[in-house]
Amino acid sequence: MTNQEKAAGQAANLATDIAAEDADTAKAARRGRKPARQRPARAESGEALHGVTAGDVVRAGHMAVRMIQDYDAYKPTKAGGYVRISDDPYGLERGVTRQTQDIHEKAGQLGWTIAKTYPENDTSAYRKKKITLPDGTVVFRVVRPQFRQMLEDLFTGVIDGIIVYDQDRLLRQPRDLEDLIDIVEAVGRPVTGITSSINLMTSDGRAMARVMCAMALKSSEDTARRVVRAKLQDALDGFVVEVRRFGRNTDGSVIPEESEAATEAARIVLASGKWCRGTKHLEKDSGITTVQGGHWHDNTVRNMLLNPSIAGISVYRGSMRVGNVDGKMNAADPQSDAVRDAEGGYVFNGLDPVIPVEVWEALCTMARDAHEGRTPGVARAKKYLLSGLLRCGNLREDGTRCGRAMVGTRIKRPTKSNPDKVVVIYKCSGLSQGGCGKLSRSADKVDEFMEEVFFRYLSTKAPKKTVPAKPADAAALAAARARLAILEERLSDLRRRYTDADPNLTPETYYATLPDLERSTNQARETLAALKAGMPAEHSAKDIAEEWKHADTAGKRMILARYLVAIEVMPSQAKGLAPFDATAIRPQWKNATPTQQSVTLAA
Repeated sequence: MTNQEKAAGQAANLATDIAAEDADTAKAARRGRKPARQRPARAESGEALHGVTAGDVVRAGHMAVRMIQDYDAYKPTKAGGYVRISDDPYGLERGVTRQTQDIHEKAGQLGWTIAKTYPENDTSAYRKKKITLPDGTVVFRVVRPQFRQMLEDLFTGVIDGIIVYDQDRLLRQPRDLEDLIDIVEAVGRPVTGITSSINLMTSDGRAMARVMCAMALKSSEDTARRVVRAKLQDALDGFVVEVRRFGRNTDGSVIPEESEAATEAARIVLASGKWCRGTKHLEKDSGITTVQGGHWHDNTVRNMLLNPSIAGISVYRGSMRVGNVDGKMNAADPQSDAVRDAEGGYVFNGLDPVIPVEVWEALCTMARDAHEGRTPGVARAKKYLLSGLLRCGNLREDGTRCGRAMVGTRIKRPTKSNPDKVVVIYKCSGLSQGGCGKLSRSADKVDEFMEEVFFRYLSTKAPKKTVPAKPADAAALAAARARLAILEERLSDLRRRYTDADPNLTPETYYATLPDLERSTNQARETLAALKAGMPAEHSAKDIAEEWKHADTAGKRMILARYLVAIEVMPSQAKGLAPFDATAIRPQWKNATPTQQSVTLAA
């Protein structure tokens, strides 16, 4: 139906209403009653009532038609063109460029002249941000500076119309639509689109615009829900997007120089309790820039070192995590961003860590302490070489090993010559902390023994010369990816057929096939993750000894962490003032053979 036909219909309805009122009045007069509907007497020809003549009423339909015709005939001479693309991660601006070309072509067809363009590239019309209004009220709004500038320009007369590619490019939130409608009603200037009919000058057009806006918002919400769920599944599966991160190449392999710089920065932060010290090391001492080639700042260093992925742990900060509104790092407890399995263990992403896991955990503890008002870093840093690495091997009453971490502590041990003598011991935590509290060892003797055992182990394990890290084999990676893609496609097809009640797939066949196919798919994922990791660097015993010589306690702990899983401390057979029992100290090496374990324990 054309605009002229709509206006004629409205005029006909008006004439019908007038005729009905006249009929009611005549009927009431015959019966001597007051009419139910009373309106002022109709003016005679040429007589005005309240400024409206009888001729005006008769010509109401023609007036409405002329108003629509005037609207259709209006050709803005300084229109504003709005173009927007939601996602352009590489900043190519191809989408907004295409839209700009199209709106200029459409404007020429309509006889409009575009005086100003409002481009918003890589900008969402759906996602909201938390902002503070001038009155101090905190609200959630879609932030689009160019859109708001365009509304202001339309209201002040800088532009006299708006042309867009489509309504969903213009807006997706009802609040934005109502703001635009208010201004269009106030200034009486048109808004039009290329692929959709937009008419905010009439009630029918505004109603349709509201419906279309609601549908666009529903589409965005559906898409967001699917994307969020997919990202959560990727995190649970340990999937890593292949992008360049500090310390890693695009394929996920570790860059030794950046890894060493990040590890040293973490050590400095833990030792000093100040993030700015780590920033100073990366900015001035290391000579290594950020991934983008820029300068280091405290927040940049903090966010990098607290990200679980730097320790090879899968991370998820999406909206499906409880309490996460804006998808940012949990400043109160960065460790909670790490993905864990059903047993509470970390879900690893299959990549070698840039910094050791225990170092990352110490940084998270420091950040959590600072958030809770405790002195960060220094108060909680490990001051003793083997704190936390030692594990209590004492037998409990139920026959199980205690297994709790032993930590260094200072105690008084007076002698005749020195009544104020203080010594350091490693002691199992008490019952209130889950330990047995019964096992302790002299820190000096255990440290000296473990240093000797460590370098004895390196003599059998470490290569003669330092072997640099080797990247993953490209051909093997391609084959592993292809196999995983085939298995995932088969698994998806099997589940889809069962969901769709395929008559050729019986429940017996489905449940017999599913476990094997899932197992093969998981194995393929593990194989791909192992290939991506490549072969890490192996340091020679000579290089490690040199590094050990110049390292402080935190640095030595990091070196031990490369090779040690834990050190079990068993109950000693010797009692009282007997000599140190080295057989009760049992280091557990990473990837060590039984021969290597026995060699290190030899007296």
